[in-house]
Amino acid sequence: MTAATTEFTPATERIGEPATWQPTDRFLRLVPRDFARQHLIFSRAGDDEVESLVIADSTPIAAPLNVRARLGVAVTTDVVDGEVIAAAIDAHYAAVENANSNDPRAPAETEAADVDRLLAVAERDLLSTSGKGDVVRLVDALLFESLQRGASDLHIQPLEDRALVRMRVDGVLRLVRELPEAFTAPITSRVKVMGRMDIAER
Repeated sequence: MTAATTEFTPATERIGEPATWQPTDRFLRLVPRDFARQHLIFSRAGDDEVESLVIADSTPIAAPLNVRARLGVAVTTDVVDGEVIAAAIDAHYAAVENANSNDPRAPAETEAADVDRLLAVAERDLLSTSGKGDVVRLVDALLFESLQRGASDLHIQPLEDRALVRMRVDGVLRLVRELPEAFTAPITSRVKVMGRMDIAER
């Protein structure tokens, strides 16, 4: 399986008027409106393998990376005017909200960082090799949650009986989660891999 990659390219040619953009259901379902609005990032098209995003000059480089992790596909980016992106976000999310309010069977909107669900899945699969993928998704979800909260730092402190997850918001380091002991080693290893550290070093 080819790993998802991110390609950052400025918009050098016309990508179509916002009215022609066709954001994917995947993006609208998994990426919250507040996150898209805050970071000025939106989908203009996509298929099973790639999400085509539009971003503003002010969009943090971490935002497309977190969207990529959330969606599980490669992403490409084009830079356009922030006001154009904001208007498109408001219009498309409003349409989704109106459709859901008119359909009593519509499912509740999926939260951006469904960490509790991922914890349950990963805990169930920790003893199997397939559980490794769930731990990866769990760490991605923690990173996404920290970005949503506007955290400048994410700290994962392994202890003997649990792991503490802290996020620094507005200069204050806050405890947001306590993870079971079983997650300490795999999460620590995953973070070391992401940071290109020696996973054998303690």
